Amino acid sequence: MLLIDPRSSIVSPLEKELDALIERIRGKKAIGTTRRGIGPAYAMRALRLTPTAGQLASGHFDTHPMKSFYEIVGLSYDNLEGWMKEYSSFIRPFISDVPHEISEMQERGEAVILEGSQGTMLDLLFGTYPYVTSSQTTAGFIHSSLGVKVKFDVLGVAKCYTTRVGSGPFPSEVFSKDSEKIREAGNEYGSTTGRPRRIGWLDLVLLRYACRINNCKEVALMKLDVLAEIKQPFVCISYDVEGREVKEYDGSFPLETAKPNLMSITSFYKEDVRKIPQGVKEIINLVESETSSHVGMLSYGQEREKTVEL
Repeated sequence: MLLIDPRSSIVSPLEKELDALIERIRGKKAIGTTRRGIGPAYAMRALRLTPTAGQLASGHFDTHPMKSFYEIVGLSYDNLEGWMKEYSSFIRPFISDVPHEISEMQERGEAVILEGSQGTMLDLLFGTYPYVTSSQTTAGFIHSSLGVKVKFDVLGVAKCYTTRVGSGPFPSEVFSKDSEKIREAGNEYGSTTGRPRRIGWLDLVLLRYACRINNCKEVALMKLDVLAEIKQPFVCISYDVEGREVKEYDGSFPLETAKPNLMSITSFYKEDVRKIPQGVKEIINLVESETSSHVGMLSYGQEREKTVEL
C-alpha cells in the first residue's frame, strides 16, 4: 500500500490553475510543465499557505490566507472546502509516519531500496534551471526528504541515449530520423502525460556531472536493445562553447550555447546485445573512463531476465 507522510504537500485544484496561468505568463519561454500543479504546490508550501497531508486529513487548517492569495492573483475555486473534505476522506487511510516506518525496517535489518522519480538535470538546484522540476532529485536529498539517517550506495541509472520532456537546452538532441526510431523502439513517451520525449545521443558531459553530484560508484546502462536499432550511433564526448572545448558542466555557461562534439561508435545494428558487441564495449569503456564509475549492470529489454550484472 502506498503510504503518505502527514508532512507531505498536497496539490489542490487551485494550484493546477496557477500552474497553467504561470505557463501562459511565460509565453514563448514556457518551460513545458505538466500543468498538474506540482510547482505551485511546492511554492505554496514555501509560502506556508497550503495544508500538509496531515492537516488536510485532520481538518485543522485555516483556508482563509490561501483563498485570499488566490483571489489576489485572479483565481478562485468556489468549492474549495468541499474538495478538501472529499480529498481528506480519500487520503486518511494512507496517512502514516513514513520516516518512522523506514527507521523500524532498518532496525530490523531489512533492505530498503529508494528510487528517484526524476533525473539529475531536472533537480531544482543542480539541474538546467529554469527548465527543471520543483524539487531536489539528487541522491543527497534522500536524508532530508525522508527524515531518516541512512547510509546508502548510489546506483546511477542511465539510458544508452539521452531523453528530455518539455522545453529547455538539449545539446546532444537528435533531429534525424534516428530520433523517431529510438522514440518508438524505447517507448519514449511521458509516463504521466504521454508527451513524446525528445531524443539525444548519450551525453557524457552530463553523465559525468550526474555521477559526481550523486556520488555514483556504479552505473546501470539501460535500453541497449533500443540503440541496436540505429545503424550509426554516436556519443557526445564534450561541448564546444564559444570556441573552447568543455568536458565539465557546472552551470557557469548557458547550456543553450553548447554544441555537441560527437564521436561515432562501432555499430551493433540488429546484433544480439546479450553477447556484448564491440559497440557496447566501447560505450562501457567510455562511461567508465569519463565518469570514474563502474558499469555494473546492462539492460536490453523490459523483462527482468534481460537485466544482467557484469
